[in-house]
Amino acid sequence: MAFFLIAGSAGAQTATPTKTGNAAYPAVPEMQIQRAEFGVFRDLNSPAATLDPTRVVSRDGRPIGWVIAVDTQKPTVRWREEFTVPAPPQRWGLTPDKGDIRPTTVSADKLTATTERQVMVGGGTISHWWKLDATDARGPHTMRVYVEDVLVSNFSFDVN
Repeated sequence: MAFFLIAGSAGAQTATPTKTGNAAYPAVPEMQIQRAEFGVFRDLNSPAATLDPTRVVSRDGRPIGWVIAVDTQKPTVRWREEFTVPAPPQRWGLTPDKGDIRPTTVSADKLTATTERQVMVGGGTISHWWKLDATDARGPHTMRVYVEDVLVSNFSFDVN
């Protein structure tokens, strides 16, 4: 299995790929969460991180991940993602990013990768993505995303 962390960054939620509206999200200091979406990214070269929301993704190398729209006057936002898989991959393909607060860490059981970044709020959104290939485990996966230490969304999805 090879999870590749090739990141792009421009109370718990239920496990749905898309949530919109301020009332759906917990309070985060100095900002409002407008929406949180999980899915397959269309074009990583686009200035706006656009994706197709889904609960089922394929192991075909297309980038999967999340976009969170934030309303804030802060120039930067700190986020943390805990990505949990059903079986340890052969390797986690981790690539450092200049926004890393610390390198992505992998749990002792090799089931969870934790990434934490301080990023500029580009266009009012923050985002992160991974690529999966044919060696990655099928089955249920989760991405828990925290913004400024507040759990904003718990994305659950299946890999087929």
